[in-house]
Amino acid sequence: MMTKKGITFAVIALTLALGQTALQAQRRNQDREQAQAAPVFIGPQATSQAELDAFQALQKETIAATKLTLADAFLAKYPMSEMVGWIYRIRMESLGQQRKYAEANAAAESGLAAEIKFMETVIARADADAKVDPKKRDKNAPPLIDKNSDAFKKFGADTEKAMMYYYQNIMNNYQQLNDAPKIIEYGEKALGQDPDDLFTLLTLSGVLAERPPTDAKALETQMKRAEEIAKKAIQKVNPLPESPQKAGILNSVHQTLGLAYLHQKKFGDSQKEYLAAITAKKDDPISYMRLGIAYAGEQKVDPALDAFAKSVYLKGLTESQARELLTQVYQGKNKSLDGLDQFIQAAGQKIGQ
Repeated sequence: MMTKKGITFAVIALTLALGQTALQAQRRNQDREQAQAAPVFIGPQATSQAELDAFQALQKETIAATKLTLADAFLAKYPMSEMVGWIYRIRMESLGQQRKYAEANAAAESGLAAEIKFMETVIARADADAKVDPKKRDKNAPPLIDKNSDAFKKFGADTEKAMMYYYQNIMNNYQQLNDAPKIIEYGEKALGQDPDDLFTLLTLSGVLAERPPTDAKALETQMKRAEEIAKKAIQKVNPLPESPQKAGILNSVHQTLGLAYLHQKKFGDSQKEYLAAITAKKDDPISYMRLGIAYAGEQKVDPALDAFAKSVYLKGLTESQARELLTQVYQGKNKSLDGLDQFIQAAGQKIGQ
């Protein structure tokens, strides 16, 4: 016969056992909830610790030549890694630092292709996951990818940023290689990715204006495109706070518009743009020289002389060309070059007034 004390002890033991079972169940539920609530990372991942270690060593390296060696070793050892796009990106940066621009672009194109392929793989998996019946799903399977999740949206945004990064690096490298058609090609691709990217708007419009085709119809089409993009750039720059950087950008983009109009022989519009460029940067010899050309196009001799003289006074890369133009117009008006140097000095003293 069980005593009262024995019954009490049995009840306590049973209560503790039930409490322990309940506590274990509660912990399992909490673990499951935490696992479900934990943010899911969507992106390239290493499949082994050795692969991860190799990648981290590459990230930590600061010397470009050594980074290239480590990157090549990684690609040789892990050619099927999800992270090959990142490796090619590192190669692109390191080769660019070494001024190996053609090789940098080859790496960029490989990296861009790899990252786009990985994105397509993730999208395909998300589409497949959307059709999975949760009740029949293998509990050991990787987490489902939901296109509406914050993790997927972040992955998409990060991939788009990476694509723009590639395009901009490729454009810059082709600038160094003086390959205008390729700059234009990748500039248009970049604007297709992000129509409002200021760097691309400025770069592409400038190249379009500076590299006119010889065919008249193609020239008109290209200059109108340059005008369109440059105007959009101005719209983005104007609201920015006043700063030397803003002034420099406005000078550049007004120069672009001025040149696009100059190629189309729209001399009045060109004059307005070059005057705006000079307002932004008063000591710009290029704007003064091309302003002089725009004035000369309408036979405005005195303003042309003044603009050419200021360009000569400021020296710079256009000094010899500006002096040649100034000499021609000055000689044509005065039938002599007497007083030319004094004229240049007097014009230069008026800069900024």
